[in-house]
Amino acid sequence: LGFCPFLALWLVRGVGGGDVKLLGAIGAIKGTTFVAHTMLYSLFFGAFLGLVAAGTRGQLGPILRRVGYTLYHSVQPGLGPTVHVDVKGPKVNFGPAICLGTWLCLVGQVAGRQVLNL
Repeated sequence: LGFCPFLALWLVRGVGGGDVKLLGAIGAIKGTTFVAHTMLYSLFFGAFLGLVAAGTRGQLGPILRRVGYTLYHSVQPGLGPTVHVDVKGPKVNFGPAICLGTWLCLVGQVAGRQVLNL
């Protein structure tokens, strides 16, 4: 369960191969429920770390403008191009987010309940 969704992200160059293998290993060791929670937590941590990285690099404003432009053109079709992908944009390592998500999931297991129930 941890391998397949992130394999799809790897195919579109959203994450690296190491991230795919790491979640696959976590799923093999801890099981499907644990890795599902870990993936959800990791996505939240990854989004937060990405916002922090963009903010510290001075790129948060242009990124938010592109997101706003894309959302606006999603509800108003035909107003112009909606794809503004910056292929050479900044990269953020997703491994730390996976580690933080795994840690939060382990803490939830020790405490007897998860932070978010799926």
